[in-house]
Amino acid sequence: ISNLGETRPLLRGGTVDQGDAINTNNGRIQIRFSDGGFVALQPGTIYRLDEYEFQGVTDGNEKSSFYLVEGGIRLVTGLIGRKNKETFKLSTPVATIGIRGTSGKVVHTEATGTLLAGYGGIWDLTSGSFSGPVEPGQAYSCNGLSCAEVTGFGQRQEASAEAEEEEEEEEDKEE
Repeated sequence: ISNLGETRPLLRGGTVDQGDAINTNNGRIQIRFSDGGFVALQPGTIYRLDEYEFQGVTDGNEKSSFYLVEGGIRLVTGLIGRKNKETFKLSTPVATIGIRGTSGKVVHTEATGTLLAGYGGIWDLTSGSFSGPVEPGQAYSCNGLSCAEVTGFGQRQEASAEAEEEEEEEEDKEE
């Protein structure tokens, strides 16, 4: 859905503009940003690009703000946020996620809330009374009032990271 409220299909190689919302329906979509960042949207995901400014340099004027309405994403951050961590933000209906990290997975559903799984670097997570770091191998589930750590995540994370690397390699070969 464009920032003007118009619905249009997103074609391979197409552009996404500030204010656009993406609804994957039953499909999957990958978006590569000009700062080198990457997001893979899973089926049943609605993801909005609220703000994106990057002119090719990290001079303090760059910023990105995304909103995960519903569904799941896997993301790797780009240059935005490397110089000033405050310039990157991902929000869901019950949590706000900032970066000190580089890669992770976020899933949000109305029924279960928001899950953040840290794969690389440290993520800043805020939801209700909870505010704290999520380190690689950790996962937290948030409901808008607070967050709780999901135990036993570390071993699954390693397997997931390997599978993701293989998946990305296969996807790159297809292009």
